[in-house]
Amino acid sequence: MKNIDIYDNGAAYMLMVDGMIVAHFSTLADAWLRIKWMHDVATQTFTVGKKQIPVNEWVAGMAAAGYID
Repeated sequence: MKNIDIYDNGAAYMLMVDGMIVAHFSTLADAWLRIKWMHDVATQTFTVGKKQIPVNEWVAGMAAAGYID
């Protein structure tokens, strides 16, 4: 299963899929929203972060914490 990570290089937040940069964002919130979009709209299945949390659990946790709508 693919894993999504966010890397901050100091100029942008890089969205990485298995180590390959696929997108960049000026804010961390935009990167989080893209991950949510990939799950909700594009219906992709993957894990998130170093702990490889399943995306549905990650989205639920971020929403419960108030970070994303």
